[in-house]
Amino acid sequence: MTKTGGTGKNLKSGKGSISVNKNVILLIEDEEKLSRTLAEYLELNGYRVLRALNGLEGLSMFYDHMHEVDLILLDIMLPGMDGSEILKEIRKKSNTPVIMVTARDSIHDQLLNFANGADDYITKPYALAIVKVHIEAILKTEREGGSRTHRGGAGYLESVCG
Repeated sequence: MTKTGGTGKNLKSGKGSISVNKNVILLIEDEEKLSRTLAEYLELNGYRVLRALNGLEGLSMFYDHMHEVDLILLDIMLPGMDGSEILKEIRKKSNTPVIMVTARDSIHDQLLNFANGADDYITKPYALAIVKVHIEAILKTEREGGSRTHRGGAGYLESVCG
């Protein structure tokens, strides 16, 4: 388990806890360099980032910190447990916003993950600034009490695909 940054919300890092006012992002990405780069970029932009490098570790970290995590960035192709399956498990317990961040760009993959409760879908390769803008938009909607009406499970997929 890799943790970076700090919030003071009883989350410990190697440096202890820091301020309480940062949004906490759980990043579940198996590509070490990409995960580190994205985490560092988000931290420079004021976020607290928890990192997991495989699916099982990511789901475990979510359960351990589900009340602190404000948003999840989730890859699909992960060792241990597929990101789409992780999304289904998360939705059984939480409405925490999830952005799928993946190389899988088919319409089918996107529709399936939206039907399973994803809030957004970004395909690789991407610009770090674009990921940040997507995060900001979703967190703004959350702060303003907005609703994410596309979370309809299998019925949503049927309604979109006919």
